[in-house]
Amino acid sequence: MPRHAVIALLMGALQVWSVIGVASARAESAPRGDPVVRALRQSEADKAPSVLNQACDLLRRAENSREASVAERQRLLAEIAGKLRDEQPAMLQARGDAARLGLYGLPKNLKQAERFYTLAAERQSAESGYNAALLLYLNSRQKPDQATAKHILNLLQKSTITHYNVKGIVAAQAHFLAAQIHAQGLAGRKDLGKAFLHYRVSARNGYVPGIYRYLRMLSGSVAKLPEDERMPHVQEMRAMASRWKWASPDIMRLMGDLHAAGWVADKDGFYAQYHWRLAARMGATPGASVRTPDAIQALPDPALERRLNSAVEAALKQNKVRPRTYKLEFADVCS
Repeated sequence: MPRHAVIALLMGALQVWSVIGVASARAESAPRGDPVVRALRQSEADKAPSVLNQACDLLRRAENSREASVAERQRLLAEIAGKLRDEQPAMLQARGDAARLGLYGLPKNLKQAERFYTLAAERQSAESGYNAALLLYLNSRQKPDQATAKHILNLLQKSTITHYNVKGIVAAQAHFLAAQIHAQGLAGRKDLGKAFLHYRVSARNGYVPGIYRYLRMLSGSVAKLPEDERMPHVQEMRAMASRWKWASPDIMRLMGDLHAAGWVADKDGFYAQYHWRLAARMGATPGASVRTPDAIQALPDPALERRLNSAVEAALKQNKVRPRTYKLEFADVCS
């Protein structure tokens, strides 16, 4: 065999062994049977936060490089400008955060933030769509005119954040925002059907104001369903109200309504009164219940009334609830 052929063969063998060596090292550092490692490698969802964090880090390094070399700063700024010119969603969202909050030495500029978020939303950046919509909503003091309300709904839909299969707390708040617009008819006419569907997604993703709105709408309409369709909705209503009643005095009040209406078992009105009194002590909003305030009455049996008062005091002592307001919050990536 010619000498050059032997050398080529040896070089090829060395390359093969090199690849095998790298693969073996990776296998040792990441056990083959480790389900967490396997999930991390397979998960596409984990790539998005990583890209967003890289965008924030690039902006941060550009600001911190002021004292570094001029060449390094110019290189970083050119990279940022290139990503913005290519309209990369991660950089657009990061730049929107920077403009909204005045980060990295950049001036605070809400109009500019809205523009960056909107550009990202048009490229299906879900959180950017929510941020742009929330900026518009808050700037109009939660009463946008018809054109702005339509624009908000369009941003939410185009960015995919209010698609019904989207999960998470940001989606929960985005659906609540869409529901509010439909429920109040801000986009032209009231659409309680759409409002209900958006409240339902908000509720199922754990946003407390959405839970209250969903339960209130559901409790007012579930009786109109045929009996064979009713039970799954009644079961969800019971379970959700029971789980979240200590998170909101209004949900606590609604739990009393469910007892009074017979959707949850009661005897002698004890549990309805129990929840109504707790809600009143927790600071329920006037009008939070479909029932009037005079529904809170003493039970006819004095012994039962004493037991009821003791139960209320014990529950309040055991569950120290601080008043909390659940405001719609921006989905910050950079901070």
